[in-house]
Amino acid sequence: MTSFEIYLLLLATPVKVSMTILFFIGALILIIVNSIIRDTNNFRSVEENNEIISKLNKKTKMYSVIIMAIGLLALLMPSTETLIIVNVAPKVINNETVQVLPDKLLQYLDSKLDAEIKSLKAK
Repeated sequence: MTSFEIYLLLLATPVKVSMTILFFIGALILIIVNSIIRDTNNFRSVEENNEIISKLNKKTKMYSVIIMAIGLLALLMPSTETLIIVNVAPKVINNETVQVLPDKLLQYLDSKLDAEIKSLKAK
């Protein structure tokens, strides 16, 4: 497994996915509000309406792009833990000392890991 594959596995945490979805929903809400405001401006003259609508369209497009870009960056930005795992895990796994650990130690660690997994599943 490469460092990039490890990074992709750790990337899709529920918090990051939900943040990205919220950013995209926010951008869509801006677009919808813009269209509602455009339809409800009947009290002004046509020139004023066109001027207001063109300003709203520019701002809405700009804010929507900014919000979507922030959401995409939030999804792709690695956390400190992810960076540590991506950089340290391959070095530990490929270390010669780790590869020659005694079998008893590995069996002990395996039993402790199984017990921890069972206790987490019980919760």
